[in-house]
Parts: sequence; C-alpha cells; structure tokens
Amino acid sequence: MSESLGITGLILPLAFFAGSILAGLVFEKIVLRKLKKIAEKTKWKGDEIVISELRGKTFFWFVIAGIYLAILNIPIREDIFNILQKILLVIIIASVTIVFARIAVGFVNSYAGKAQGVLPLTSISSNLVNVLILATGILIILQSLGISITPMLTAFGVGGLAVALALQDTLSNLFSGLHIIISKQVAPGDYVKLDTGEAGYVTDIAWRNTTIRAISNNMIVVPNSKLASAIITNYCQPEKEMSVLIQVGVSYDSDLEKVEKVT
Repeated sequence: MSESLGITGLILPLAFFAGSILAGLVFEKIVLRKLKKIAEKTKWKGDEIVISELRGKTFFWFVIAGIYLAILNIPIREDIFNILQKILLVIIIASVTIVFARIAVGFVNSYAGKAQGVLPLTSISSNLVNVLILATGILIILQSLGISITPMLTAFGVGGLAVALALQDTLSNLFSGLHIIISKQVAPGDYVKLDTGEAGYVTDIAWRNTTIRAISNNMIVVPNSKLASAIITNYCQPEKEMSVLIQVGVSYDSDLEKVEKVT
C-alpha cells in the first residue's frame, strides 16, 4: 500500500517535469523559429540579437520551472525545500543575467557598427557592459539570499584605495583606453605610426592594451598608457585620403608652360 502511495505521489511531479521538457522543446523548435523568421523580415537587428541569445536558454528555463513545480508536489522537509528553492532562484537569476549581458553586448556592437565614428567597435566597451551587468546580477543574487550588500559596498569603498594602489598599472591602462576611445583620435581600422617607429592598422582597443597589425602581418601590442602618451601619426584622420609629394624630373628641353599645366 505504501509503495503504491509512493508511486502515486511521484506521478504528479514527474508529469510536471516531463511537461516542462515538452513545453521547452515546443517553444524552442516552433515558437522561436517562427519569431526568428519574423525578425529576419524586419529592418531592426535588435530582435534578431534577442532571439539568437534566447535559443537554448528558454528550454533550460522551462526545465527549471518544471523542477520547481515538481518540488512543490513532493512531501519534503521545509528546510530542504527552502534550500532547493534558493538554489533554483540563484540558477535562474544567474542565467538571466548572463543572457541579458550578451544581449546588451550585442546591442552595443550593433550600434557601434552602424554609428561609425560615434562609438568605436572595441572589446573594451563590450567588456565594460559585461562587467557592469554581471556585477549587478551578483548583487541581486546576494540580496535574494538574504545577504545584506550594504556592508559589502562599504567594505569595497574602504578597500578601494588599496585595490587601486595594487592595480595601478592596470587601472592606468583601463582609463587610458577609455580616453583613447572617447577622444576618437584612434579607432579600429586606422593606420597609425608611433614615434618609436611601429606602424600598422589598429585592430582592437582592449582594457589593457591596443593591438596593431603591421604590414608584415605581425601583431604589435602596445599598453594603452604608452599609446595615450605617445606621439601618433594617424593616416586615416581627418580623412583617409591624403596628398603625397612626388619629385618628378623633366628634360631641360621641355616646355615649362606645358610642364606647369600637366603638373
């Protein structure tokens, strides 16, 4: 009798779990595919970014929802239920934060690709967006677990000076990279020449260094602080077209008036 009751008690939780898997598959294979076809017909690229980042994650969220519904219908102790509930909550918040960060980075890259000259497409901008959103997600997780973040923020404020001193070179490169991007004096794709003789095309401005691809296809890595203080000749600004002086010799017997007209 107890065995039949045990089996009967597991039917509903298993039904919720199986139903969540089925619903997740339907949403992934049918709903998202239809939304993707609709998004491809629109001019706005943002919907494509959102849908591409949701693929695979929505199925995971459906499964988590099924596990939660199954737990609700299983007679377990309250303390164990609370622990499982917090674990699922942390997983959901962490996954949503990661997806939101990727969507935000996709929007930033899309905007940078369209608005050329306004926001250069560099890894430092996407990394900053990632760090800000992930840090916010971590604070939300701590708050949802009942951990007060106020003392932590206070401790970070007090320890900020020690961290700044320890990471002086790193922070110097970070702020120098931000200065380079905001000043718009150097951008990815520009052909530059440094006062030390290195020359090539700027490929990326990261949080620590700037990479330059030389004509010989070698990569030149320059710390942002060095680049910010260097004398740079940018051959792509203010315009990519430039004038070049070429010495041309003519015969002494040439007609000078004709030479002036031709040159």
